[in-house]
Amino acid sequence: MLSAEFKGLRGFANTVQIISNVRELNSTATAVGSVQQQIQLSVIPLFQYAMFYNLDYECNALPLMTITGPVHCNATIYLTPVTGLTFNNEVTACVNVLYTPKPGNPIPNANGPVTFKMPPPSLGTFPSLMVRPEIAAVLPGKIPKTSTAWLPSIESWFEPGPEMVTFLAISSPPLVNPMVPMAGESPGQWWDATGQDQAMAEHFRRIGLPDKEFDPVEDFFHDVPSPVRDEAFSQPPPRQSDTPFGQTWPLDGWPDVPTRVVAGSDDRFFPLEFQRRVARERLGAEVGEVVEIPGGHLAALSYPAPLADRLEQYLAELAPL
Repeated sequence: MLSAEFKGLRGFANTVQIISNVRELNSTATAVGSVQQQIQLSVIPLFQYAMFYNLDYECNALPLMTITGPVHCNATIYLTPVTGLTFNNEVTACVNVLYTPKPGNPIPNANGPVTFKMPPPSLGTFPSLMVRPEIAAVLPGKIPKTSTAWLPSIESWFEPGPEMVTFLAISSPPLVNPMVPMAGESPGQWWDATGQDQAMAEHFRRIGLPDKEFDPVEDFFHDVPSPVRDEAFSQPPPRQSDTPFGQTWPLDGWPDVPTRVVAGSDDRFFPLEFQRRVARERLGAEVGEVVEIPGGHLAALSYPAPLADRLEQYLAELAPL
């Protein structure tokens, strides 16, 4: 059984028994001394958690936001919501949790309430899932070689950034309508590098839409139910820092782990054939096949049940810890 600190998680666990016997040489004594220790190696997939950030996590949300599932940051969490933010599960950070904007962020401070339904955030004490030393070297100053980390992530499903590094505990991460990076590429460079604009224009022509600029209302929310759409647009426009779009992917290549790609069949922003090509080119033929689900770019809002069923299927394939 896994230790209590991992209770409730799913993953792969292997128990190893180490035994060492010793006997005195050049002696008539035949007694043998023996010591033994049992250790357990565990691989825990990321997608059991709501959010994971390897770098700082900034939340400047305007609409009311409720996050269900564990949240972890390997650095500092900055919480400055405008109307309110609720965490239904545990929140952990390796450095700190602050209620001010990140230094350098021009967004003014907001005083929206932050509610923790579980105990207050924990700092620096997490299950002993060690970060590989070579990864700590990639991100100097962010992850000490002796640090520990919990490994969640939903954020990396749709826009994988430096948080999707080769941790010991990564296994079969699912990417939903993702932006898959290349070495040294930033999210801001990704669009031209993949030919997203041309692919979107070709898709518009195929489905009979006029040649036009992308409309975030119609082309993001075209299949989202009206009540959900109305609720989203009843809020002020969200404020988002441009900082992440200038940060480059720090690794030499994609982590050497099985990767699952899930794409909406009616995604106008990242068309299905475009996703298949990018996955094939950037993840390799063995993981390049994109699993198709109903819905557009916001499939989690338009067709939440099929997406949840697919992720539950992936989770069920893992042995419980």
